[in-house]
Amino acid sequence: MPIIKRAWAAFQARRKWPLQDMSDGVLAVLGAVSFLIAGYWTMAMADVLPDLVRATNRHGITVPAAAAFLFLAGLGITIWFHATLAKRCHDLLVDRHFR
Repeated sequence: MPIIKRAWAAFQARRKWPLQDMSDGVLAVLGAVSFLIAGYWTMAMADVLPDLVRATNRHGITVPAAAAFLFLAGLGITIWFHATLAKRCHDLLVDRHFR
């Protein structure tokens, strides 16, 4: 148990990197990578979700269908996180260079 407590204390004491303090290059790379991740998974979800909804409407909600919906919900949260991070990096770069 002391190992877990020490690990948790080290995690809470870690150095935090606010986006406002990052350089323009780091923001550009972070924003671009986040944009690509969000875009890729959005396209993947756009291909799968309509077929899943059609199959669920045809056969009803089964355990595998419910698991697939839960997985896609988690993927949606991941997409939202990366898209929000890309937007925040974009906003900071626009504020620094164009306002």
